Amino acid sequence: MGIAEAVVLTATTDDGVVGLWNLDVDAAIRGIRASSAGALSRQQWQRYVPQLPYNPPYGGG
Repeated sequence: MGIAEAVVLTATTDDGVVGLWNLDVDAAIRGIRASSAGALSRQQWQRYVPQLPYNPPYGGG
C-alpha cells in the first residue's frame, strides 16, 4: 500500500480554534512507551513503591 491511512478527529470551538487528535491506537501506545521510558529512577521507585521490585515502565532505568 502506498498511502497511509490516518485516523484523526478534528474539532473546532466557537472561537475558531481547531483541535486535531490522532486516534491511532498503535501510535498512542508508541507515544506512551516513548514518554514513559525512564520515568522512574531506582531511587524514585524505592521511595514510592518500596514493596515492589524495581520494574520501570517500558525498559527505562
